[in-house]
Amino acid sequence: MAIPIQEVQKGAVAAVDRTVYVDLVLGSDYVTPKTGTLTGTVKATLSRDGGTNEASDAAYTQLDATNHPGVHKLVLSADEVSANRDILVTIATGGGFGQALVRVTSADPQTEGAMSSRAMRHQAGRPT
Repeated sequence: MAIPIQEVQKGAVAAVDRTVYVDLVLGSDYVTPKTGTLTGTVKATLSRDGGTNEASDAAYTQLDATNHPGVHKLVLSADEVSANRDILVTIATGGGFGQALVRVTSADPQTEGAMSSRAMRHQAGRPT
């Protein structure tokens, strides 16, 4: 299973800008989405730039078991996004497992590399 990569802007203040999403799957087959209440000892750990896993106090919740089965959102702390780094987020529970790679960067992931409307028209063959 490939680990999804998400970008967060360094120094993000608002919780919505520090929110990342992790797909949890059943530990029995690593394919079936893990839905419902997480059971057992639920741990969210972070590995910053390949370092040792450390416990995270980040709050995480299931998005929507019907429309987004297995997807959990996790809000990183302001400290966790205070520097450019890669963070491997792991959520493990008695019956589920999920990971996401978060790239904290100085670039604004919402606008960096975005094309202007003129550039999009030109690319589509309508340069007016």
